[in-house]
Amino acid sequence: MNKINFSNNVQKTLWDNELIGQISDGQWENTRPYDHYRFWCGVVSFVNPDNIGVSGAYYEKRNYNFVNKSLIEIIGDRMCYMARLCEILDIPLNSSESYASEIIVNCSDKKQLIDWYNNGHPKEYYDKRIKTVPWEAAEQLWEEFNGPNKKTHLDKTMKMMMAELREIKKIIKIDIKE
Repeated sequence: MNKINFSNNVQKTLWDNELIGQISDGQWENTRPYDHYRFWCGVVSFVNPDNIGVSGAYYEKRNYNFVNKSLIEIIGDRMCYMARLCEILDIPLNSSESYASEIIVNCSDKKQLIDWYNNGHPKEYYDKRIKTVPWEAAEQLWEEFNGPNKKTHLDKTMKMMMAELREIKKIIKIDIKE
């Protein structure tokens, strides 16, 4: 089993829930060699700050620019929401929790958030995801990105997320031995 070890939960969350998708069929889908994504999509991720890096990647493409301006313009906000929710919960997020972070922040007002949380989202697909996040965390996330200090929270979270993406760029270039 090839693995990638990250320094923290935010890095693992961003990798598992956004960057792998960008490598396989997003930002880098037409990158050469054309099968570059296969290795990375098969790597199992862990948080192990004492042994960061990748096993088995000796000949793989490793020069993905995760802080590329065009990428951040498209998915930066979404990654910010999942990174901040990851910090609030202090665990790596699964795909449902990551997806829920965007649904929560994009509620038009707190009343809508409360209604969707208590009574279900009109689309069952969303409903299953929003309920994976504990109410206190959902409320905090919504307040931070929709309250009076939303710009401050977004700027602070974007800065943190960009630092984590720069670290991930370095981690994929480090070889580890089992």
